[in-house]
Amino acid sequence: MDLAFQHEALDVFYAPIQMKKHRPGVLLNVLVASEQADAMRRLILLHTSAFGVRSTLWDRKKLQRKAGQIRTVYGLIATKEGYLDGQCVRCTPEFDSCEKAALKEGVPLQEVYRAAEQALNQERYPGRVHL
Repeated sequence: MDLAFQHEALDVFYAPIQMKKHRPGVLLNVLVASEQADAMRRLILLHTSAFGVRSTLWDRKKLQRKAGQIRTVYGLIATKEGYLDGQCVRCTPEFDSCEKAALKEGVPLQEVYRAAEQALNQERYPGRVHL
């Protein structure tokens, strides 16, 4: 996984599977930009036990992203905002930022994440009451 990310993989995941003749195997999924496909196939063939690589071309639509920050009782937390046609349709706390704050403050990660979500909701809907 690390090697694939070092070579511009967008995402990497794997899962245990049962192969033909009831043999155990691993299904490796590596998402890359189409320009990187040949290089990634070569990397997989060189660095795994695979004798072949199957690939599929997929289309991708993504939100435009913008980085931000939100103030919480645990300090500033990084956020990511997603825009569609110029309108912000999603804003979420960054996991790594929440994790770092949780470790620093000695509190559960989920507590920091919830605090950041609540701060984002208060910012987006200032008159809203949270129960």
